[in-house]
Amino acid sequence: MKHSSLYISAFLLPALWLACAPEKLSDKEILDSRPVTDLEVSYALDGAAVSALSFSHQAGTKTLDVLLNDENLVWNLVSNRDWCQVLTPSGKGPGKAVLKVSANDSFDARENATLTFVAGDYRGFQIPVTQRAAAFIISQSYFLSAKDGGEFTVKVTTRAGTDWNFSSDDFISVNASPSVGEGDYTTTTLTLRPSTNDGASRLGAVRLSSGEDTDALYLYQFGTDYAYDEAGRICLPGTQAGISLIVPEFAVSDVMVSSKNAFFEMAGPQDGFFTLTITLDENLSDCGEQREVKASLRLADNAASVVELPLILQDYIPANGLVTA
Repeated sequence: MKHSSLYISAFLLPALWLACAPEKLSDKEILDSRPVTDLEVSYALDGAAVSALSFSHQAGTKTLDVLLNDENLVWNLVSNRDWCQVLTPSGKGPGKAVLKVSANDSFDARENATLTFVAGDYRGFQIPVTQRAAAFIISQSYFLSAKDGGEFTVKVTTRAGTDWNFSSDDFISVNASPSVGEGDYTTTTLTLRPSTNDGASRLGAVRLSSGEDTDALYLYQFGTDYAYDEAGRICLPGTQAGISLIVPEFAVSDVMVSSKNAFFEMAGPQDGFFTLTITLDENLSDCGEQREVKASLRLADNAASVVELPLILQDYIPANGLVTA
């Protein structure tokens, strides 16, 4: 019996050890069990500490620095409003969060958004975000013009009784139609006519003002820095080449190009404007085929307006040095 008792004890030891051994915690459980009293989080914009964020009524983005005292903590920011989105995925340690707001085409300020710092089950270190009301509701805020000019119309809506005026850069003439009232609002149609451009491509503005409230719409006109054919298409060589234009930071939500051999990049912003460059890869062809490319911009306004660039015609380079009959 003594031998049998020893045998049973030896059999039970591993089970007893397993029962008493501490259970391995998951990464999430470890994170959730950490004390948060030592966690410090703050926010900065352009190097300056901020405790709140404010946007104009226009669509736009801001890059928020998220400063914290833990290099290994995984986190993200969560917004409670659809009009304010956090574009960046979760970060680890000190990092950045890119915020994007949609245009507020309303005479009323947005309901405040709140950004919340989230790490595991912990939520805190909130920062409020506001977006101001619009003084002017503009049907389209950005236009593209060929070098020979053209005619463009835009509707400007204000509250009834608002006293406002406009001014423009020298190469853009602006005519205003009689205002039309409808309920609490008044709409005026402006007609923009850029003059022929005999110089380099240029950006112009029509500025609106009513007391301290200001706004603007922009027109970019192509110029003699590009060659054109009789149909008005921009002519590019068969080597890798492209065109560039200036766009307001808030204006463009998407760039659409018809060719899979084209790509685009946005540089900036600088002083509130991006440089948008559309580049075409070299066009190798055995049959002397030129490449026609269409490009357009979808604007970041509530109407998602689309503006088209002049057609692009790219020459070819003989593939393998041969061009067939």
